Amino acid sequence: MQLVLYATLLYALYFSAAVSASIDVLDYVNVENGTEQSTIHIHLNIPVRYKSHVPDNSGDVLRIFVEPLPLPGAEGDILLGRESIQWSPDSRVPLFDVIYEGEGFANTTITLRFQKNVAFEVQPAPDPRSLVVSIRHPAAPARPDAVSVMPESVPLAPDSETSAVAAAPEQVVALMRDARRGMEDKDYDAAIRLYTKILGFPENSDTRPALEFLGLARERKGQLAHAKAVYEEYLSRYNQGEGADRVRQRLAGLLTARKQPKGKLRSAKTEQQDQASWDVFGGFSQFYRRDENTQQLDEDDELTTVSQSSLSTDMDITGRLSNNDYEVRSRFTGGYLYDFLEDGEDSEATVSSFYLNAEDRQRGYSMRLGRQSRSSGGVLGRFDGLLLGVPLGNVFSLNPVAGFPVESSSDNVDTDKYFYGLTLGFDGFAKGWDGNTFIIEQRVDGEIDRRAVGGELRYFDPRWSFFSLVDYDIHHSKLNIWQFLGNWTFANKATLNLVLDYRNSPILTTSNALIGQTTDSIDEMKDSYSVSEIEDIASDRTARARLATIGVSSPLTERFQISSDLTVTDLSDSGSSAGVEGITGTGAEYFYSLQLVGSNLIKSGDIAIFEARYADADTTDTISLSVNTRYPVTSDFRINPRFRVDFRNNSNDDSDQVIYRPSLRLNYQLKRRLRFEAELGGEWSEREITDGSDKSRSYFINIGYRADF
Repeated sequence: MQLVLYATLLYALYFSAAVSASIDVLDYVNVENGTEQSTIHIHLNIPVRYKSHVPDNSGDVLRIFVEPLPLPGAEGDILLGRESIQWSPDSRVPLFDVIYEGEGFANTTITLRFQKNVAFEVQPAPDPRSLVVSIRHPAAPARPDAVSVMPESVPLAPDSETSAVAAAPEQVVALMRDARRGMEDKDYDAAIRLYTKILGFPENSDTRPALEFLGLARERKGQLAHAKAVYEEYLSRYNQGEGADRVRQRLAGLLTARKQPKGKLRSAKTEQQDQASWDVFGGFSQFYRRDENTQQLDEDDELTTVSQSSLSTDMDITGRLSNNDYEVRSRFTGGYLYDFLEDGEDSEATVSSFYLNAEDRQRGYSMRLGRQSRSSGGVLGRFDGLLLGVPLGNVFSLNPVAGFPVESSSDNVDTDKYFYGLTLGFDGFAKGWDGNTFIIEQRVDGEIDRRAVGGELRYFDPRWSFFSLVDYDIHHSKLNIWQFLGNWTFANKATLNLVLDYRNSPILTTSNALIGQTTDSIDEMKDSYSVSEIEDIASDRTARARLATIGVSSPLTERFQISSDLTVTDLSDSGSSAGVEGITGTGAEYFYSLQLVGSNLIKSGDIAIFEARYADADTTDTISLSVNTRYPVTSDFRINPRFRVDFRNNSNDDSDQVIYRPSLRLNYQLKRRLRFEAELGGEWSEREITDGSDKSRSYFINIGYRADF
């Protein structure tokens, strides 16, 4: 009943508001509690390249440096800005929120804020659309509600006879821990996948117990033939020791399993564990923003304008109903921006996400209905629609999807443009390999907007991994996207990353023909052009973009780490047609960055980021120097001073320009769930031109509060 009331409230909010980016970066956060540690899974709607994190292993703030991969269906500036997901902190995971801050090239972070200092570890994730952080709990007591599904004779540690085998790598230890949790939660599909992945690693101290537990998981799931094969493989490889004796007993037990009575009394503890738990959490915030700009017209005259004066009211609320068998989750993220400059005339309501998500944990079925974001399976961002998950055995799955694309979070449902598609996923089809393949069609005003096939391929190993994506439009006969991300991790924790990206910009659709036109629909264009002519115009409006990035990151000392990136981009010309002039491409542009990050330099919990960048672009050459610091004055009060200076040469008139950008962010935690934030800053620019200098200055203030519940 509570879930129905909650869903009704959210849908009432949705339809009472107009429904700014084309995609949310943060999707949802999931926390898995264990005896020795808890694991935070941060699920993203876009792939990112992990670069580094600070501090190294403990603190009340964890800042993870990432680089978003170019996003299918949107330009890079869509990923600028700030968004967050609130969390309900508890004694095990005192997590306040997760914050995404996109501040331009080579300067994007995902920050986790905690109520108190915690010991953490950022773990490699097999999927570039996720980040995994473990929170260690030394001497933590066992879960009082845990019900063991392992027979008492099965050990939690490897058999003693395996002590001569190489120690398991950290990733295998983490996978074993997650697989054990899957067994405790009776999520045998997850346990089978994880144990299978573990067996893909070179022989180590966890190989033997992983093979035994894989057989046990298949037996508990009722896959008796598979369990029999696994037990037989175990005995062929390890025929001595306590583990072998246990496996022989279980193999013999399979012969009489079908004769056992199926009915079984349920203990009171098991029934209590199967009861659903209800949880609602989120946050409410209000911030006032003012931007003022002053342009010097001559020595005695200035022009001052206010470009923004607004109050932003935002809410992020998540509700979960779950037990061992299922989880139902709903999320609403939206707000209202009141514009004081136009007496509210330009005010708007937004709904960034609003969906109901249901999962059958035992069988693997899932459903998500409503406003959501996706960058996989050929879907190009935010949409209103339905996404299903249908398992096909232990390796394959189907994901049908259908919906209406959403260009802006202030838009209502637009039924003139819609899409439908199907994705076939394959998880663990070979050692360390995952992927999918898809087909999708999008239509606009009755015509084909795009019809594409493609897929993703991923390989994960603790030492190196890669992710690749391809999207080919079989209707327009054009390659829309090809993307590759490779990661290498070395013994000293240094990392090497490579990103290669080729794409149409924007992604080729028939709707591209509307760019630069006075008409706003394909139907109207058909009054003047044939469908084939419209498609040719759409191709003319579409340029080709190429990007290559190589980056390295390495710890220097316990307090310092360094990273560096080199990026090369190229944008082709677009054609002229239908009264619209083509745009000249950029040619090759080069971007270099060098970043030094220090932590605990003056006081425990402080962070300092020193960065130098150079941009050799088509219209400007820019050298940028910046420092970004965070200093905990007290446990409740933190300051974040930042300063950046740009030295720019503008090639169009060979003028030199200097831009100074200081800012200060303040954060005060008034109560456990209430905090005040303020940021103020400015920009001073002076540009030397032939007949003197062009000077301007501006300032901004952003002040408000956030309340969590």
